[in-house]
Amino acid sequence: SYNLVNCLFQDKEGYIWVGTFNGLNRYDGSRFVVFKSDRNNANTIIHNNINDICEAGNGDIWIGSANGVSHYVKSKNLFINYLLEPRSKDASRANDVTNILCDRRGQIWVTSLGGLYVFQPAKEAFVAYKNDPANPQSISSNRIHRNAMVEDPVKPLLWLGSEKGLNCFDLDKKIFYNYRNNPQKLPVFNEYETFPITFDRKNRLVFGDYGLVKIVSYSFPDKTISYTDEVISKNDKQSPASLPAIFFDNNNNAWACSWNNLVYFQDARTGKWERIKYDAANRTGINSDFFWDAIQAKDGSI
Repeated sequence: SYNLVNCLFQDKEGYIWVGTFNGLNRYDGSRFVVFKSDRNNANTIIHNNINDICEAGNGDIWIGSANGVSHYVKSKNLFINYLLEPRSKDASRANDVTNILCDRRGQIWVTSLGGLYVFQPAKEAFVAYKNDPANPQSISSNRIHRNAMVEDPVKPLLWLGSEKGLNCFDLDKKIFYNYRNNPQKLPVFNEYETFPITFDRKNRLVFGDYGLVKIVSYSFPDKTISYTDEVISKNDKQSPASLPAIFFDNNNNAWACSWNNLVYFQDARTGKWERIKYDAANRTGINSDFFWDAIQAKDGSI
C-alpha cells in the first residue's frame, strides 16, 4: 500500500504483515492484501500509519498505530479499535503507539509517548502505568521510544527504553527498576536517552545509550557489560547518530541502522562491522540506506 515501511511481523500461519505509513498489508508469498481505515466503517483499522504489530496466543493480530490500537479478529475478518487514553488532554501524544507486544502470558502491552499500557479484557480498555516523580518504583519517563520494548527471554520482565534511561518492569511485582530504583546496582541503568532495545541470540540485552553514545551489551548470567561506538559514532560519515533499529538474525549476526542513513552488518564470528551500501544501479543490493524493522522469516530469509 506504501513504500515507507514502519514494521514487519510473521504470524504462526506464515503470513508476513507489513505496517506502512499508509496502510496495513498481509503478504502470503505471492500477493498482498491491504487493510485501510474507512471512517464510514467502524470495523476497519483505526489509522493508516502503522507503527508495530504482534500476535496474540489465539492467532489474532494486534496493531499499534499513530492514533490507537486495532485488534484484528481473524475469524471474523474485522477490527476492534481502542484509544489508549480517549479522554486525554494530550490525546495525540498519549495515543501515538510506539510499541505493541503480546507476552508469553497472553497479555497485550503497548507503549506510546504517554507511558506504558496493558489491555484488560474485562474492561475492554487499556490501563496506564505512568511516571510519578514521588515514586522511584514508577517508570522513569512516559516517553517510550519506538523499537524500545522487549520481553525478557528468561524472566517475567519487560524492558523499555525512554528519554530518561532504561526501565525494567517486573510483571509479578508490578514495579519498575531504573536509575531511580536499582537495588541490585546493575550497570545498565542511568538517566540517558535509551533506544532501541533487543536481546541477541545469546540472551544478552543490547541497547543504544545516547549519554554514552554507544551500543551497550549486558550478559545477566555473567554480569558482564561491553560497549562499542561502532555505527553510532564510529561510522563512514564520522558523525554521531542514534539508531532507529538493531536486529539479530538466527546466527546472531547484527543488523543496525542509524539516523544518518547508514546500514551496518556485524558478523557474529569475527565481531567486525561492515557497511551495507545502497546502490540504485544494483538490483540485488539493499533497497535503502535506512530501515525501521527487520525479521527473519521461517524460510531463513531476512
